[in-house]
Amino acid sequence: MTSNLPHISILLLSFLVTSSAHSQKNEFADTIKKANEQFQAGRLSEAERQLQFAQQIIRDQRSLNLKACLPTGLPGWSIEESTTESSDSSIIGLALIGNNATAKRVFKNSTSRVECSISSDPPLLQQFAAILNSPLMNIANNSRLEQINGEVSRVTYDESERNGELFLIYGSRFLINVKGTDISRADLVEFAKKFDFATLSSLK
Repeated sequence: MTSNLPHISILLLSFLVTSSAHSQKNEFADTIKKANEQFQAGRLSEAERQLQFAQQIIRDQRSLNLKACLPTGLPGWSIEESTTESSDSSIIGLALIGNNATAKRVFKNSTSRVECSISSDPPLLQQFAAILNSPLMNIANNSRLEQINGEVSRVTYDESERNGELFLIYGSRFLINVKGTDISRADLVEFAKKFDFATLSSLK
């Protein structure tokens, strides 16, 4: 019998995202009010700190919106973890993504593991797009281009190791990454197709 747990988890996530959004709206309004009060009182450092906190609330909400667009999984795969972050801690991540909203979901299937992530409006996105679309990538990384949901993606896959990675830039705003170990190339691409592109397109 096919387990309904992944679908139940996604429904619960949708409820939590809606509840969290309402809570964060109230928190954001309170923070802006406090910042204005501190500014009017001449306490500029405290006003600035409150505004920085307000920016963090915005990034957190954007990350939750992205989380709702992550794949729900494939048959036989289970969700290991889902996270939202304001930035990537790696050197490459910091250079490419900066302090932008990101969301990640990890799936497992026996010995296989796949990580699906998405970030919005990375500062170096266009430069990264030029690298991905370069014909030199076909030679250097044994990779190829693949069409997914009307966008061109870059898929790198090692047949002998059964490891692969996929990058997709969607709507000139979102960087999608799917990285898997002990996984077929078909499943790697299929996970990329399972992002909620309709909802993603509606995000401001």
